[in-house]
Amino acid sequence: MTRNTSIKIIWAAACVFIVAGMALALQARSAIRTASDKIARRASDTKQVAAIEADLARCVQAQMLYGKLATKKADSFPELLKASFADQKTDDARDVRRDLIPGWYARQKELTWSDVQIGKVMEFAARAESMRPPWIMTKCQIRSSQTVAGMGQVTIVLEAVERKD
Repeated sequence: MTRNTSIKIIWAAACVFIVAGMALALQARSAIRTASDKIARRASDTKQVAAIEADLARCVQAQMLYGKLATKKADSFPELLKASFADQKTDDARDVRRDLIPGWYARQKELTWSDVQIGKVMEFAARAESMRPPWIMTKCQIRSSQTVAGMGQVTIVLEAVERKD
């Protein structure tokens, strides 16, 4: 083999190795991108799982606190309504009950008054929220009267969590 042939073979081999190295580098770059995307997704999933675990811990703690209450059910509305509105009745009252986890259910009361003192309704909601277990006001819609100050149409939604007997 002549010297020229040896140099040509060395150059050809060098070119083949350079091309092979570039191909491997491109393949590794693609693999690294895929791996970094997976890592980013898993990090996001881990944050979501941590948030769910924290929410679950709060729910378990709330369930334990509710379980320790002396009364399993929120106080009856008729007595509370009579105490707050002796002279007036609700125009519309809806009661919805739905199951939660085994042994627990949620109650929802929607009450509407067409012409009521708005302050009385807010006092009523405050009393309901001070009960144990509490009624929580989740919605309140007020339309003030055009003619009488402090009066109007009020719709409130109260919710309570209760244990089954």
